[in-house]
Amino acid sequence: MGAAGVKRAATAKLTGDREQYLRFRMRFVAPKTVENNRWNLTYWAKYMDAQGRPDAAAKPDDAALFIAGLEGRQPASLYHLIGDLRGYYAWLIRNGRAKVNPFDDLPRVRDGKQTIPRVFSPEEYLKMDAVLSESPAHDTPDTFDILRLRNRAMLALLFLGGLRNSEVREMNTEDLDLDARVAIISGKGSKERRLPLHPHVVACLDAWLRLGRPCWYKRAMGPVFMSERRQPITRARLQQLVKEVASKAGIRRRVYPHLFRHSAATGLLRNGMPPEQLRMFLGHENLQTTGRYLHLLGEDVEAAYQQAASALIPLGGEPNGTQHA
Repeated sequence: MGAAGVKRAATAKLTGDREQYLRFRMRFVAPKTVENNRWNLTYWAKYMDAQGRPDAAAKPDDAALFIAGLEGRQPASLYHLIGDLRGYYAWLIRNGRAKVNPFDDLPRVRDGKQTIPRVFSPEEYLKMDAVLSESPAHDTPDTFDILRLRNRAMLALLFLGGLRNSEVREMNTEDLDLDARVAIISGKGSKERRLPLHPHVVACLDAWLRLGRPCWYKRAMGPVFMSERRQPITRARLQQLVKEVASKAGIRRRVYPHLFRHSAATGLLRNGMPPEQLRMFLGHENLQTTGRYLHLLGEDVEAAYQQAASALIPLGGEPNGTQHA
């Protein structure tokens, strides 16, 4: 049976080494990541079970035939599938349950044009920021200003903070110290990191927290951002908001929240932030299959970020009413 015949049906209950590996993963990554691992491991399990051989008997030819049978898969999807299975076999080898990693010699499908998303420039971000700085054109300036202040702060965090969609939406006021220009971010797998804040981000947050948020939410502690109905902002709403602002700014290509993160990472790297410190800033695990982590002092990350971010987008102005330098 070829891998092309494997269809995504109900999640199979994995047993033995496969299930043990997923339990191992649960200790280090978010539940959604484990679920994705389960799907990819299920595809491989069906393929190997059809061959009538245990996973430990797999050879590089098996992996190549399996991947070749997955016609129609997007490069990014194949990248994650191969990475998951490569990690599974690395775990088997470490525990003495296999001798060969059949996925080690497969080409990394993200090499080439598909590896780097098309990022936008600081100038394009400034166009979006300018849209949110315009004077109200309608007879409801209060509502306009509240939305403008909120949206401007969220976009600043996405770009100059390099935050994920969920990290912006789930941020709480008690996680912020605007005087120290830092925030505590709870990222994937509930892992916390200390995020240095660009002065423009501090200015936008300060304006929103003093002038906008109190109009909708009276409590000092609690969510930083909320909808007009005082409800949590959904993932889809933030995506739509970004799309609307980009369109008003005259940006005709597709713009989505995670593209801000890609753009921030690319810009900071180009402006001198060392890769290992950038990895810490973004809250990434080491992308190498060894699973090693690079440990840097928080002060080193903050200093490197402030220097690179200032070169990336040296903003001189601050929102009206801002009290922070």
